[in-house]
Amino acid sequence: LLKYFSFKKFDLQVSEEVFPITTDTILLASWVNCKLAKSLLEVGIGSGAISFLLESQNKTLDKVIGIDINKTAIELARQNTLQLKLDKMVFHQSDFQSFGSSCKFDHIVCNPPYFKNMLLSKEKLKQEAKHQIHFDFVEFAFFCNSNLNPQGRVSLIIPTEQENFLAECFNRAKFQLSRLCSVYHEMESESKLSMVEYSNDMQVLEKSSLIMYQNKNGLKTKEFEAMTYNFLR
Repeated sequence: LLKYFSFKKFDLQVSEEVFPITTDTILLASWVNCKLAKSLLEVGIGSGAISFLLESQNKTLDKVIGIDINKTAIELARQNTLQLKLDKMVFHQSDFQSFGSSCKFDHIVCNPPYFKNMLLSKEKLKQEAKHQIHFDFVEFAFFCNSNLNPQGRVSLIIPTEQENFLAECFNRAKFQLSRLCSVYHEMESESKLSMVEYSNDMQVLEKSSLIMYQNKNGLKTKEFEAMTYNFLR
């Protein structure tokens, strides 16, 4: 029996064999600014939802490439590409260290594995442990530097406690933090998530915050509803 996740504009086939579509998926896809980008690379696609959502909202994109070490994730993304008739989207089974591209990208997007692993069962965690161990963030930052166009951007969603660590990694690769959004579950809660954007050129840092819910009953704030309006029914 096939399972689907329904977005406002399309349905995606999903599988229990890949990382699920979660709030962080929607947050990052909603926040990424690639309005002027013509090419996009997603590292670690999981469900593939981020790539498909960004493609649906940014018609300037001529090329969307996604990579993942999970064979099922790639097969699923290719199947969804066929169903949605999106020939501009290409998916490869690869880690970023082995990935080679003949072109550079305007935007690189990543929901890093150490965060996604929090969502997995112990069995699946064991299966994906190798990915986490070998996801070197300094190496990833230099990979982004080598594969971005001069005005390109890198966007990630991370636990807030990892902000400084990630900044050190990207600073070593000569990146500057250009955008930062601190995400709060509720008004009185501490920020648990941060969405960050890095660039190679000097930018005035754009800082913002987002409170997702008005209370513990799960009533969304107007800001959260507005941010995800184009994606969720």
